[in-house]
Amino acid sequence: MPRMPHPAPAITGDVCRVTTLVIADSEQCLFSMDYMAAGFSASPAVDLAGLVTAFATGFAPGIKALLPIDAMLNGFQGTFLSRNDIAGVFSTSGNGPGTAGANHLDKMMAVRIQKLTTLKGAHGRGGLSFGPVYTGHVTPATDANRLNPAAVTAYQAFATALQNALPIASGSFTTFTPCVSTRPPLGTSITQFAMIVTKMTVDAVLGTVRRRKLGRGI
Repeated sequence: MPRMPHPAPAITGDVCRVTTLVIADSEQCLFSMDYMAAGFSASPAVDLAGLVTAFATGFAPGIKALLPIDAMLNGFQGTFLSRNDIAGVFSTSGNGPGTAGANHLDKMMAVRIQKLTTLKGAHGRGGLSFGPVYTGHVTPATDANRLNPAAVTAYQAFATALQNALPIASGSFTTFTPCVSTRPPLGTSITQFAMIVTKMTVDAVLGTVRRRKLGRGI
């Protein structure tokens, strides 16, 4: 019999996803972070908007600092994964071109950032593909398919910041904690299981962008 991954625990409260949209060569490059909240200080809709605002405020500068100047941070979309009665929200706060330097590698190339939890197996880990990659983040004479040490340091600082929980102000406070959520069970559209992220690490070897359409996951 095939060995099945250990299941993730049931979510506590609700799970939301913030998707970052980057445009390069007229195409979208997307990456997502999932967050779990045990409850809401205002309302689910208000706090979802607050989460997106907090994410944009906290991470837009760091995202642009890693992007080449020929790529554009184009917005942030927030959606619920654990319910379907709340409309998604979109923010253009912090939009603008990258500031790392000129030119990017082939737009299919991406930096892979791993999301780790205490759960072993496929249900306990996730990842995101950050692209496009600034040409100065690799040293072709050494290895054209690997981030150079300075780039690894820069991306790891960004990954470590992403690992932190995001408190948002909406009356009092709701804390959104990064998590790895599983796909909805067959025949449903609602996420039911997730694990809290305990560590995020950068792969020095470059990967590829996986999916480019909103709603298709990470």
